[in-house]
Amino acid sequence: MQTTHTSFQIKKDHPCLAGHFPGNPIVPGVIILDEVASIILQQDSVFRITGFSSVKFLQPLHAEQDVTVKLGDKVFTSSGRSKIKFLIYNKSELVAQGEIKLEKTVGSE
Repeated sequence: MQTTHTSFQIKKDHPCLAGHFPGNPIVPGVIILDEVASIILQQDSVFRITGFSSVKFLQPLHAEQDVTVKLGDKVFTSSGRSKIKFLIYNKSELVAQGEIKLEKTVGSE
C-alpha cells in the first residue's frame, strides 16, 4: 500500500448525526465512504467512481474523532477500469477497509 495519507473529522453538528443515537452519535457508513470518495476524486479528477467492490466496517466512528485514510496504488483492470484499496484508521485502530472502483470520465482519454 502506498503512503497516501489524508485525514478528516466529522463534526458533532453534522446533519447526519441528528437523531443517530442521541447522546452517543455514530457516523453512518455512507458518510465515511463519501469522504473516501471525495479524497480519491480530489487526487485524480479524470476518474469517476462506479462503486465499491468491498467494504467492511470493523468498529464505529464517533463524531469529532480524527480519521486517517490510507490509499493503495491504483490498479488497472483488463477492462480498462481501475480500483483502489483503502484503509480507514482512528489513531491506530482500523475502522473500515475496502476497495473502490473507478473509470475514466468521457473525454479524458
